[in-house]
Amino acid sequence: MRVSQADSPVMFARADRVRYNEVDMHGGVNNPIYLVWTQDARLDFLRSRGVDPNIYLPVVMEAHIVYKNFLTADDEYRIDLRVTREKLNHQFLADIVNLKTGKTAAIVDQRIVFFKDKKPSRDNILSL
Repeated sequence: MRVSQADSPVMFARADRVRYNEVDMHGGVNNPIYLVWTQDARLDFLRSRGVDPNIYLPVVMEAHIVYKNFLTADDEYRIDLRVTREKLNHQFLADIVNLKTGKTAAIVDQRIVFFKDKKPSRDNILSL
């Protein structure tokens, strides 16, 4: 279940724009692109916190996407990332927001487990 925005603060934000190769024949962003964007934001966030994703490999165990509004080519967007932890699971919540309209385009909820030496890690790498 998705945690509301009020329950956890934005820990990282990343802005970019929609490229033409990311849209379908109807002009909307292809659905799997949202997962690619959140993966890129997650890796940037980890690096900003000094976490090497080659040592602590983030593995997506579950993903849920709610599509709310279309993004099209050349739209600028921002990903607001929130992170919480329960035991081995890290919940990465990403709101993808159209910068021009301020509307949320998609909400992505992912459960991540970090692996180290091919085993789930219990290390508190993000100090959560």
